[in-house]
Amino acid sequence: MTYKLVRIPKGNGGVRRIFIPDARTKRFQRSAIPGLEALALKVCPKNVVHGFWPCRNCVTNAQQHVGYRYTVSMDLKDFFDSCTFEKFRTALHLDDEDSLKSMLACIAIRSNCFHSDVARQGLPSSPAIANICAAPMDHAILDALPFALYTRYADDLTLSCNCLTVAKRIMDVVPAIAEKYEFEVNPRKTKLQWSGAGRRIITGVAVDDDGVHPTRKTRRLVRAAIYKSRLTGKLRHVRRAQGLAEWAECKPPNIGKKAKLQAAKEPQDAFRIALEAARFA
Repeated sequence: MTYKLVRIPKGNGGVRRIFIPDARTKRFQRSAIPGLEALALKVCPKNVVHGFWPCRNCVTNAQQHVGYRYTVSMDLKDFFDSCTFEKFRTALHLDDEDSLKSMLACIAIRSNCFHSDVARQGLPSSPAIANICAAPMDHAILDALPFALYTRYADDLTLSCNCLTVAKRIMDVVPAIAEKYEFEVNPRKTKLQWSGAGRRIITGVAVDDDGVHPTRKTRRLVRAAIYKSRLTGKLRHVRRAQGLAEWAECKPPNIGKKAKLQAAKEPQDAFRIALEAARFA
């Protein structure tokens, strides 16, 4: 088993490390995704996770926060590198390796889906594993802050409330909970937004009392891309303009008419139906 390490420069001057597995390892990791997602469905809070989750995206994440007065946005440092095999076992409430073997083929998962016992960024199985590793932290935040709405999109934590006192408590409590579960909140990326100052920006989407909207930055990019595509006529500029225009519509994922009808008839199983629709579409 071999991995290719690719370093991608980040806007803040740092470097993002992406691990690319060899073909055989990648096939195994992809084959493990349905089982890992099924485990994530069992251990993750049902209405919290919106990143790496079937039929959810950054738009559905932002939609949950419509109508609130205050929003606290936080970012976890080195999220994937913080997701270790030990956290994975703990999140699944498995105390010994024999139990894990019978449930999840422990040796194969550990050797093929972890690099040096870490769910590295770039591995196909890492998103589902990361959600499982973060599940205990998610539950703890929900228990500690019952008067706030909490969602997580990968390493972006968003909490909304209608009281400034609660918002200030969020900023004190969440970093301590994250530290308890061996994650770290980046204080430089922690932001408190008030609806009275304008639309709140949540995972790249503008939110107000009426719904979600494209941000000003997105609208500027769309106008620039359309102008450039008309000026040059080059296919890559046309595709960029089309992609940005699609993104600016702020659409939630589409699970199809059949799945929507089934979910309407069986609301208690709506999430499972959406999961299966996304997996087999």
